[in-house]
Amino acid sequence: MTVTSVIDKIAPLLRQKDNKLAHERLQKIALEVAPVMRSFGFKVGVLCEFFPKNPQLLGLNVNFGTKICLRLRYPHASDQFLPLEDVIETMLHELCHNKYGPHDNNFYRLLDQLRDKYHSIKRNGALKETGYVAESQVLGGRKTGLIREMRLKKLGQVKYVAKVEKLGSNMPKQNKSMRELMLEAAERRAMDAKTCTVDPEAVPNEDELVEVDKPVPEVIEIPDED
Repeated sequence: MTVTSVIDKIAPLLRQKDNKLAHERLQKIALEVAPVMRSFGFKVGVLCEFFPKNPQLLGLNVNFGTKICLRLRYPHASDQFLPLEDVIETMLHELCHNKYGPHDNNFYRLLDQLRDKYHSIKRNGALKETGYVAESQVLGGRKTGLIREMRLKKLGQVKYVAKVEKLGSNMPKQNKSMRELMLEAAERRAMDAKTCTVDPEAVPNEDELVEVDKPVPEVIEIPDED
């Protein structure tokens, strides 16, 4: 059985403690992003945990969605898990690599669309947005929209803080010159180059993973009434 119709398998790391909890977090992430993936026609073969040596590396997308690897734990405290919303933000970022490789304007435009859809589903409900009812509970409480710079700060790895506004965004740009906007876009690309970079050695081998395939009733399709 598969985890969801858009993600075939999930797999926490075998060598890490609490891999049952890691599996539950991967499962939760899969359930949260499944309506977004379905809306954009995205599929993922394996969604797995990784724990790369590079403390800044947060996620990898292998071969346009064949495998997506997510950091679930703090780099210097592997027994402590990162906030779930932060990892979901990484997941949305990595899903963009299903379509675009480089961190360019097309990539960030798509990322904005995925974020908008994700938060719209959380506000309005999956049924209204996608025609499906998500059985996973909406992540509650605090306002989301976290950016990768903020997550790096939590990891204690920030060298500088880039601006949030960017080219191609719907965020306010008043009193911003074109030069400032271009500089901010360049800073964002530079930051993402650190947190999402090509590192084949960081991708776990199959024997390093606990592969879990269990049925999860993540969505129920509601038939039209006569």
